Amino acid sequence: MKTTPGPWKVVDLRYQKNGQIRLFSESLGHHRLIANILATGENPAGDANLIAAAPDLLEALELAARIIEGEDLDGKYNEYCIIQDAIRKARGE
Repeated sequence: MKTTPGPWKVVDLRYQKNGQIRLFSESLGHHRLIANILATGENPAGDANLIAAAPDLLEALELAARIIEGEDLDGKYNEYCIIQDAIRKARGE
């Protein structure tokens, strides 16, 4: 699954009248709306920041998987599976 390129950024952490936080992509030199997050959880700002970090987190996991694949998986197989499962989930597989 292809996603909107990062970096993503939370633009406005102040709750708007409708209780939403806006999340934008800053790719290609302009802002593109990614999501309006309904601010109802325990920590809406934290949730928004975690979502904004998604492209960076996926990239880091893919890098970690490539590094681990080049090594002996003895004793690291469970960790490798956790990383691969997270990558598949992020890709919608």
